[in-house]
Amino acid sequence: MTADPKTMTPSTLKALKGSIEKWEAIAAGTGEDLGPENCALCKRFFRRDCSGCPVKMRTGMECCEGSPYEDWGALRSPDVSIRNRNFRTEGRKAVSVKAKEVARKEVAFLKALLPKEAA
Repeated sequence: MTADPKTMTPSTLKALKGSIEKWEAIAAGTGEDLGPENCALCKRFFRRDCSGCPVKMRTGMECCEGSPYEDWGALRSPDVSIRNRNFRTEGRKAVSVKAKEVARKEVAFLKALLPKEAA
């Protein structure tokens, strides 16, 4: 299943760009992940089982499964932060090199969903 940029509506494109901005800030260490509360795509699609979300259209799964967001969730696991500080997040912010790297992977994933003319 793939996202079809030809059918992306202006409001979906705006939401995708908003989510990219969120993750760029996280990768820079200045933003934080509040899950659906500060994700423009989630605000638009999460309440409807993610139907129509470009992430779900690419991965075929709900709740960002199959995307780098899964790696972000693993970093936030208490066991990971206790075992290895190199993978550390502070609350919902990326504070380690590894956490920022995972956030950059999410940015790249989301940017790959942009229609070519919008990239």
